[in-house]
Amino acid sequence: MNPQENQTRTLRITVGIAILVVVVGAIWYMTRSSGDDFEFNAATTTRSGDDTRAIAGQSQNIIVYAPRMNERVGTPVIVEGEARVFENVVNYRLVDANGKELAEGFATADAPDIGQFGAFRGELNYVSNTDQKGTVEIFWYSAKDGSEVDKVTIPVTITKTPEFIKG
Repeated sequence: MNPQENQTRTLRITVGIAILVVVVGAIWYMTRSSGDDFEFNAATTTRSGDDTRAIAGQSQNIIVYAPRMNERVGTPVIVEGEARVFENVVNYRLVDANGKELAEGFATADAPDIGQFGAFRGELNYVSNTDQKGTVEIFWYSAKDGSEVDKVTIPVTITKTPEFIKG
């Protein structure tokens, strides 16, 4: 077999394999069920009826998944959960063992409608010179009087902030 025939044969095999891959892919796409679709938001940030994540703490209207109870946290502290709160605004803060606020923030719960739970996620960046006990507090402010409502308090160990982050 001469070199030109070898090239033609290799080209035919390559094209045949490519066609086979396309046909198999098309068949798979047409026969899969709609439940096979992966939606990032649905998989990671919205409540499902069979949610198996462990609850770290909760009140009537706030469920917290992260941080975990007594977890060692570093900066940023990830705060995740679900809430059904006024205006969907969830507030959170990191407090050291002496009651000093190290960081605060808020997130918006992604509730599909009024009165329904929606997922929220936020981060708290802090500076600490020592490892110490502390708490993460998650709550919402009352529209009536500004008081903190449905507060969930998660005890954590706050780790020393690395020097390169402190600046």
